[in-house]
Amino acid sequence: IPVPENPRDRKLFDIPGHEETLFAIASDPEAPRSMVTVYFKFSAEEDNTVGDYRKGILENIYSGMFNNRLNELAQDEDPPFIFGYSGKGRFVRTSQVYMLAAMVRDNGIERGLDALLTEAERVKKYGFTETELQRQKQAVLRSMEKAYAERNKIESQSLAAEYIRNFLFNEPVPGIEYEYMLYQKLVPGITLEEINQLAKELVRSESRVVAVESPEKESITVPTEADLKKVFAAVGEKEIVPYSDDVLDIPLLASVPDPKPVVSETIHEELGVTE
Repeated sequence: IPVPENPRDRKLFDIPGHEETLFAIASDPEAPRSMVTVYFKFSAEEDNTVGDYRKGILENIYSGMFNNRLNELAQDEDPPFIFGYSGKGRFVRTSQVYMLAAMVRDNGIERGLDALLTEAERVKKYGFTETELQRQKQAVLRSMEKAYAERNKIESQSLAAEYIRNFLFNEPVPGIEYEYMLYQKLVPGITLEEINQLAKELVRSESRVVAVESPEKESITVPTEADLKKVFAAVGEKEIVPYSDDVLDIPLLASVPDPKPVVSETIHEELGVTE
C-alpha cells in the first residue's frame, strides 16, 4: 500500500468526564440476551515503562480476584446473574474504561446490577484477602509459563493484533521472552496493600456510565433510569460484611490408596502415546 504524499491529519478526540452517572437503556426484538454494564471512564494512560507494565499486572490480578468472587456468586442455587465480569481496557484512543458487567436472566437487570455494585463496594471497603492474592499470583504465573512454553505455537492473528496495537496505541511489543522474565521478576513483589488500593481508584462515582441491553418482549419489563438509580441508593444503604475466604487446608485424599499393577499396555507409535 503506497504511503500517501499528503496524508490527512489524524484528529484525536477527548472523552469528556462528568460528575453525574449517565444511563443508556436499549431494548430490541433481536437482542439475544439481557446485559447490564457499569463503565468507569479514564483518560488513556501511557504504557512505555516497566513501571507501566507492572501496573497492568496489578490490574489483571485485581480483576482476576474480583472475577473469582463473581464466579462464586454464579454458582449459587439462585444466582443473581448467569456470569459476571470485571476488567479494564481501551475504550477509544484517548480513553480507557474499567467495567463491571453481568449477563442476567430476563427481568434480572436490577438484581444483577445490585450484585455487581455490592461486590464492588465490598472490595472497596474491606479489600481482598492474602490467600486470594497468593492463589491469583500463582494463577497468573502459571498462565505466563504456559504462554512461554507454547511461544512457538502463537497464532498469526495474535501476533498481528500486537503489531496493530503498537501502531494504533503505541503499545510496546517486547516479545514473550521479555514479558515472561518481567512476570517472574515483578509478580512475587506485588503486595495486598497495592491491590486493595486499586479499588478506590477504579470504582468511583464520577465519569460513570450504566448501559442496559434487553430483548424486547411483552414478558420483559425493562428498568427505567429511575429504577436503576434506586439500586445505587439501596446498595449505598446496605450493611455489607467482609468476604470470607474459606480455605480448606486438608489433603485432596484422606488416605492415598495402594498402587495396583498395570493390567495391560498398548503403545501407539504413530501418536507417541502409551495406553
